[in-house]
Amino acid sequence: MPHPDPHHISWLMVLIVSGLIAWHFFADRRFIDPQDEDARRRRYKIAWEVRGMVLAVFVPFAAGMLFGYTSTDYMVPLGLFLIAGLLVAESIAPHGLRIHR
Repeated sequence: MPHPDPHHISWLMVLIVSGLIAWHFFADRRFIDPQDEDARRRRYKIAWEVRGMVLAVFVPFAAGMLFGYTSTDYMVPLGLFLIAGLLVAESIAPHGLRIHR
């Protein structure tokens, strides 16, 4: 089975992650009721779980690139993946546990 061209995969990832980032900036914002403390705590926990999952993917690939085990062709999509993941986590819990007024 032939290996996929890293440049094609890289451009595909750039397009997908750029679309996710654009969606984050242009999406309709929904705010939760500031009085619902349980929902805020639940969203805060989920946001940290998303950050953890993004870093669990990002760190090994970045370390592999640093030490030469992984091709640096994936550097741009990996960086965009990190940015998109952190933006999604921020959209889940926009102000953490603080009440925004």
